[in-house]
Amino acid sequence: MIIHSGEYERNNEQDNLLSIDTDEVEYYDVVYVGGGVGHCTALKYSSSLLLEGKTQLLINPSRTIIYAAYVPSYIAGIRTKQQIKIDLLHFCTKRHIDFLEKEVKSIHPSSRFVYCTDGRRIKYKIISVNVGKTPLPIYFNGIRPKNIIMYRPVSDLIHLIDNLTYPPSKLIVVVGGAAGIELCFSLRARFPSSLIKIINSKKTIMEQEGQKTQRSLFFSLSSKNIIIRNGVRCLSFQPSDNTYSNNSSSSSSS
Repeated sequence: MIIHSGEYERNNEQDNLLSIDTDEVEYYDVVYVGGGVGHCTALKYSSSLLLEGKTQLLINPSRTIIYAAYVPSYIAGIRTKQQIKIDLLHFCTKRHIDFLEKEVKSIHPSSRFVYCTDGRRIKYKIISVNVGKTPLPIYFNGIRPKNIIMYRPVSDLIHLIDNLTYPPSKLIVVVGGAAGIELCFSLRARFPSSLIKIINSKKTIMEQEGQKTQRSLFFSLSSKNIIIRNGVRCLSFQPSDNTYSNNSSSSSSS
C-alpha cells in the first residue's frame, strides 16, 4: 500500500493506514526506487521540491533498512540492532513524502511507468534508481555453505554473526578496501581470542593511501593481533572454512 504522509499522521494512533486500489494509477513528480542511504540523503534535503509543490514517492521492498556504515559498530557491540536501522516510513512521513513498501518489477522509461510485483502502476516525471549491488552467493555442489558469506547484503552478515553458538577459532578477511579493514577491527572487539587474518592482493594495506596512513594502519592492526598477508590473491573458498566476504572477496571463520 502507498502510505501518504498525511494519512499516516492522521491514522497512526488507530494504525488504520489507507491503501490504494491497484487498478488506479498514482502520479508523482519524483519517484525514488530503493531505500538506501543515498536516497535517504537526497530526501533529507528535498525540502525545495516540497516548497515547489512537487510530489515525491519512495519505493522499497521493506519498511526498514540497515545503515551499512553502522554495521561494524554493531558487530563490535557498540550499537544495538535497533540503532543501526532506519525506519523508512517514519523517515518519509516526517518529511511529508509518500512511502510504498513494495518490490519494483519493471521500469518503462518510454511511458514513464513503474510496475510493482502486485500489479500496481505508478506514473512519474522523474525517476531515481538506487538499489545498490549484491554479489552473487557462492555455492558448492548446489549448496550455499553457511560459513561463507559476502559482506553484502549486510543483513546476511549480521544474521550469521548473531547466530554463532561459540566464538570462531579463526576468521579470514579477504580485504576489498577500507570496509574490510574496519570489519577486522569490529570482529576483534567481538571475538578477542579468535585468530584474525587479512588476505590482501595488493603490495600493502590501503595501497592508494599515503605511507603515513599505511604505517598507521599496519601498527593498529598489529596491536590488535590481526595478521596481515599482502600480495596474496584469494582464488577460491573451501566450505570447510567459515568465510565472511567483503565485495567480491571474503572473510573466514573456522
